[in-house]
Parts: sequence; structure tokens; C-alpha cells
Amino acid sequence: MKKEWARVGIAAVMFFCSLLTFAQGGTTNAVKGIVMEGGFNKFKLQDKSGTSWLFYPSRKVTAYEPDDWRPSEGDEVAVTSMEVKQRDATILQANQITLLKAGPNTVRIKSPVEVEIVEAGRRGFRAKILSVGATVQFGNQRGMQMVPAGWLPATGERAIVTFITKPVPIGYALGYYVVKMEKVDAGKKAE
Repeated sequence: MKKEWARVGIAAVMFFCSLLTFAQGGTTNAVKGIVMEGGFNKFKLQDKSGTSWLFYPSRKVTAYEPDDWRPSEGDEVAVTSMEVKQRDATILQANQITLLKAGPNTVRIKSPVEVEIVEAGRRGFRAKILSVGATVQFGNQRGMQMVPAGWLPATGERAIVTFITKPVPIGYALGYYVVKMEKVDAGKKAE
């Protein structure tokens, strides 16, 4: 049922983008390829013919499938875009970005997850996800719960992290934000 609604949603976004393109007089592009490099608000894609494309996601317009993912180097993706005039140049604004095959740099994790703290700071911490071996940045948020109360994570400690995923304030990336963090002692959860 959810997949059917997701397909309806994708179709609606593509239809809306087509209407928007028609209204603005721009052209629509559909490209499949491998993400070669990402940037602050853009990413480069190479298609099967070897042509490089530079796309600019938009916080207001771009839809992602799945919605808890963002393109990273090595991912195989399909992109629907529209030519948009900005100042002196015309750019390719990504309207729909669909993950076809995850690359080696794409980390897909579900909450909660067991981690080992790599680096701790005031605004968050970096941690190695033990199940996949990748290092991820977690941000602190207001009202997060620490178990035991008052515990401050230190490098080398293990914890069970319950988190939410949401877009970061600047750019198109996703951030992981801690809801609850439980210290793990000698392989067992703290009470």
C-alpha cells in the first residue's frame, strides 16, 4: 500500500514539474547515471555515454526516492531536471532524484543503532556504526535523553542511539539527530 502511494506521489511530482516547466518555457531532462562527486548544493553525474551533468537540488522543489536518502558518490540514480535561469547562467535544477542502486558511500541505517564514539563535541558527535562499519555524524537536539542521566559520551565508549533523520539547515544533505542515547557497559545496556 505504501509503495503504491509512493508511486502516485512520484507521478504527481513529475506531472507538477512538467506543468511548471511548460509554464516557465524551460526544457525537462531525464538522465540516469553514476554520481561522480557531490558538493555543497550540487552534484555531478556521468551517464552511460560518458557525458557529465551538473545538477542543483532545491530545498523547495526537489523530491527524493527514497525520501530518507540523499545522493552520494558512487550511487546509480535517475534524475529529472529542469533548466532554470539564475542571474547570468542557466542551471539544471533537479526535480526528482531516484536511487537505482546504492554505491559504497551510501549508508542506510535505521534507528536505534549501536555505535562506538569516535569524537565527541558540544553540538554532536561522530560515531562508528558497528553493524555497517561506517562513521556518521550525529547532532544533538533540544530535549534529547541521556541514559544514565548526566552521562557525557567520550571517545571509545559504546552506546545505543535512537535518532531521527531530517534535512540539514543548509544544503541538501540529511542529518542524524539524537533523541535518546544509552550507554553500553561491557556489551550490556545500562539500566
